[in-house]
Amino acid sequence: MIIPYFWKTSKTNYNEVIIGGAPAVTYREVLLHNVVDKQLQSALQPLNLMQRLFICAKYSIRDNFIVSNTNTYNYVGLSCALIFRFILLYSLITSINQMIGITSLLSLCDIDDFIFFSIGFIINYYSNIVQCNNNVFLILKVQHVIRNLKIDVKVMKAFVVSNWCYIIALNCVFISSNAYYCMFHVVGNGWDHLSSYTSITFDINIVYASFILSLLRRLVTAWIKEIESNGDCNTDCYWNAMFDLYVNILEAYKFLRITFRLQVSKCLCIIIYSRRRHGSYIGHVYDIRQSCH
Repeated sequence: MIIPYFWKTSKTNYNEVIIGGAPAVTYREVLLHNVVDKQLQSALQPLNLMQRLFICAKYSIRDNFIVSNTNTYNYVGLSCALIFRFILLYSLITSINQMIGITSLLSLCDIDDFIFFSIGFIINYYSNIVQCNNNVFLILKVQHVIRNLKIDVKVMKAFVVSNWCYIIALNCVFISSNAYYCMFHVVGNGWDHLSSYTSITFDINIVYASFILSLLRRLVTAWIKEIESNGDCNTDCYWNAMFDLYVNILEAYKFLRITFRLQVSKCLCIIIYSRRRHGSYIGHVYDIRQSCH
């Protein structure tokens, strides 16, 4: 795969646009065109920080260079997730026998949560392993367009602030909900609260995908404005360069769709199943209350 690029010096005009090419990044390679600007790094930092907390980062950025995660990192993260799920399974089995009446319905909810969360974690790590290079390509495509369209610094700063706000809000919601659960509910243990907090990774994936999608929309808007302001330019170099940026935006959309396809499908299945399952739970609770009277 060739990642094309173009640049303009301070004295050049549109008929002096230079078009070149460089080989795509491969696994464990650090090349000059793999540099990620500080502005984009700052926007990605809160998301990458939370992903690294759970050993499920999509890539690694070291000294401004982006590379795929090593196999060791990916499989260590997957192994830790599997061990943690087995511990939760043991805790769930030991607690089911102690539940009676309405509380037994909570065990059914816990079973559903365990299954859904386990599938979600497996999909996360599977996607990180299988799509490791595509995750890097996605950022490189976005970076290429940002650099050549010269996106305003204020736009990137707005993304930095919004991403930090989303991450802080998510942590506040999860921590406060677990604190409320501890204070007013007897059922549950430390493993339940830890499992609940680790599910924040699914929300982080949604924020990550939404951020990339919003950024791509901004890039499309900037690309259109660039075309409108220089539509009378007749040089082939300029139009080839603009077509190159258009192709990079489309490829970024493609990588976004590929890397998040499984997560979106999983969410849709869970929503459909949960609506049907919770309806039956409400019916069981109503029957139990009627029998008590």
